[in-house]
Amino acid sequence: MVVTTHLNTDNIHNHFVINSVSFVDGKKFRNGIGDRLELRKISDAICAARNKSVIQSHKFYSNKKEYWIRNSGKVTHRDMLRRDVDEALSKCCSFKEIEYYLKTLGYRFERDFYYDHPSVYAEGWKRAVRISSLGERHSKERIREQCRENQRKPELYAFVTPAWKRRPLLVLERERYISGWDDTIIVLFELFIELLKICIVGNTQEYDNRPVSPMMRAEMRKLDQYIEEYNLLCDNNLNSPKKLLSFQENLSSRISELEQERYALRLKLRRVKTPEEDAALKVQAKELTKQITPLRKELKVALRIEEHIPRIKELLDAERNIELKHNGLVKKKERGYER
Repeated sequence: MVVTTHLNTDNIHNHFVINSVSFVDGKKFRNGIGDRLELRKISDAICAARNKSVIQSHKFYSNKKEYWIRNSGKVTHRDMLRRDVDEALSKCCSFKEIEYYLKTLGYRFERDFYYDHPSVYAEGWKRAVRISSLGERHSKERIREQCRENQRKPELYAFVTPAWKRRPLLVLERERYISGWDDTIIVLFELFIELLKICIVGNTQEYDNRPVSPMMRAEMRKLDQYIEEYNLLCDNNLNSPKKLLSFQENLSSRISELEQERYALRLKLRRVKTPEEDAALKVQAKELTKQITPLRKELKVALRIEEHIPRIKELLDAERNIELKHNGLVKKKERGYER
């Protein structure tokens, strides 16, 4: 085994290079689950004996998928829940107040604070999330301590609820109706993107304008995709499903023609007789590839638009229904009777 230390990065760390087959008896080293921990213990002991720093173990409140989503600058639904729980903890003085606060933000409790591990879920989630899994300060005991501290704050003597009557979608639709409503795919994406931009962390200071549904706020992860699709729709004036379908067919036929032309060139390359002819044919094939690549990208985006349209309509309908319900704009059914 060779141990090497990386000194050319911000964090100094070691690498273990292991010869998996022993030169003494020819036996192979089997890397078990506990071997990595044993190597770390030996390394930490050597560092501690020489007064070097050692990284202390801590619980990792996430998983591999969430780690990469967060690394790409996007927000996971657990991050969104953590932010909302922190908001509730800054304004609530009891478990009941926290439950009510999170419910007004669109969450539902699978297990409330009567249980040791309260858990919540929202529309579109596969399973409920334990609040205690969000971090050390989100355990039930730490939340109880925070509530007791809040009870000593004069500004929190009156329970401050989040604004229940939130209607960003209704306001946006009303503005478009006044300016001349045009029910097209482009307007659909424009409305959806504007609603997502309200969810961005930099725009959430005005809490009254934040969309209620966690399902809607979770779509922030795909905002770059939606903007790319919106730009394609605007650049090509694709304001109806019929035009979008025609655009896809034209792209497919154009790509097919160029691919056939490139295939013919590659067949000729098999029978070239001079280096000059070989070089010329390769240049032509590369030029065709340069033309095909952006067309394939556009086709991929166009096909993605077709998949996203039903999803966007579903999310907007759900958000609209929530806003209508929360603002008391849904008429209750009158009970009828017959004599």
